[in-house]
Amino acid sequence: MSTKDQLVRICLTGKSIEDLKAMLADLKSEPGTAASLSELAAWAIESFYQTGYSQQKHAMVKRFTSVKKLLRDTASAGKSDAEIISILSSIVRAKKKETQSEVASKNDKTS
Repeated sequence: MSTKDQLVRICLTGKSIEDLKAMLADLKSEPGTAASLSELAAWAIESFYQTGYSQQKHAMVKRFTSVKKLLRDTASAGKSDAEIISILSSIVRAKKKETQSEVASKNDKTS
């Protein structure tokens, strides 16, 4: 089966559904256009992968990293105790920085 013949279902939630429907309604307001939600979603994913994925990958990794999975993967890879401690330290530093940034941002907004 070629990639073109494959069908994959994805579930969208909340704001992503609203955004997709808004894009489709706007697109359909243009004379002569016709598309389905599925066609638009497929086009958006293909387009994003070609034009924006590389620039957004760091933010995506940050958003979708699971500390538990990272620890499991690290432990199963046979890392030394020192390497595991180094990884944990990096995570703690990153979380501390993230928390400080969020607090500073909230303080700026309330000032």
